[in-house]
Formats: sequence, structure tokens, C-alpha cells
Amino acid sequence: MKRVLLAMIGLMALPALGFAQSVDFCSDCTLGIYDDAQLSKNFGTTTPFVAKEIFVGINLGNGRTGVTGIEFSISGFNPANVLVTNTEGATTVAPNVLLGNINAPADTTTGSGGMNAAWMECVVGSGPLLKLTLLPINATPNTILRVLHRYPPNNPNYLQSPVITACDNPAFTASRVKGGCYVLAWDGSTNPTECPLVTPVAPSTWGKVKTLYN
Repeated sequence: MKRVLLAMIGLMALPALGFAQSVDFCSDCTLGIYDDAQLSKNFGTTTPFVAKEIFVGINLGNGRTGVTGIEFSISGFNPANVLVTNTEGATTVAPNVLLGNINAPADTTTGSGGMNAAWMECVVGSGPLLKLTLLPINATPNTILRVLHRYPPNNPNYLQSPVITACDNPAFTASRVKGGCYVLAWDGSTNPTECPLVTPVAPSTWGKVKTLYN
């Protein structure tokens, strides 16, 4: 439990010195949304009133070993069309902390929303972190979901990015990362320019992807 508290402190409130310094930015790390636990594609179909699972996962850059926490939100959900009915861990060891609401606010200037998750031990490597259960009601075709920062971020130095914390106990270094996107209720043919579809390059791991319809 002590380690969990330390991880959350590292994620939610950097020490006073941290507020005077910039936060690390991992330019080749992406916190994205995927259609399966293998994180093989960023698009999927839906059926009205049939539950659907999607995954929030991390693609770590070179030299990054794992995470102990994340801070983010997801934009694009319209509760009149799609409900988020459950958020849970997708890791072998479940997160000890899940705080907040995963939805980014409709008003991203003054609204609040987003989530912090933390794990008692290091989640090693790239892979799925959280599983979201959705209930599509009347999902708009090709709805774009996007990973954003938390509103407001727990530290102003997070600078409009989702954030991960590393496994370097006791520092639990925070790093800003890129946010990925997902095409919900894909119509089977469209490749949106604002969220290009990706699929694995066979035979390969989920982390090596290519854009469809090049």
C-alpha cells in the first residue's frame, strides 16, 4: 500500500521542485485505445444494445521499462449514443487505484473530467492497461475517440498531455506521452483522416503497425 501511495503522489502532485521544472516528454510513447487486448487495431464495429469491450493500452518508447500509473481522459463519448458502463484493469495485477471519470468534459476550457490509475507493482512493457465496457445505444458511425489529458491536470506542468509514471521507485518519474485515437462504430470502409486506421504487420507484435489504404 505504501508503494501505491508513493506512485499516486508521483502522478498527482510532483514535489515543489517539479513545479519549477518541465516534465519529461516521451515522444515515442503513446497511450492509445484499441479494439482488443492484443492492441492490434484502433477501430471496431458496434451493435446496438450489445456490450462491447475496448482497451486503453501503452506503447512504450525505447528505454522505457514499464508504468506504475497513468493520468488521462477520453473525448468523443456521447451518453445519448454510447454509455461507458465499466472501467477495470486489463493487467495481470489489477490496479489498486482508479480515480475519476474517464470522460473528457464537453467544455474542455472550464469543465473537469478524466481518470488516474495506479498499480502496486510495475506493469512491465507495452500492452493493455485498462478495459472499458461500452453499451452502444445508437452509436454514430465512425465516431472518433481520443486520449487527452485530465481536466484539469493534477500538475500544471503536464502541459495538455496524458501522463504515465515510471517504475523508478521512489521517484516514480512522470512523463508526458502522446494520446492515441480510436474509430468507434466503424462503417467498414471509411479511413478517417483525423484518425487513420492501423492494423498489425504480419507476422509481428501489436507494437508494429501500418496505416490501412496507403
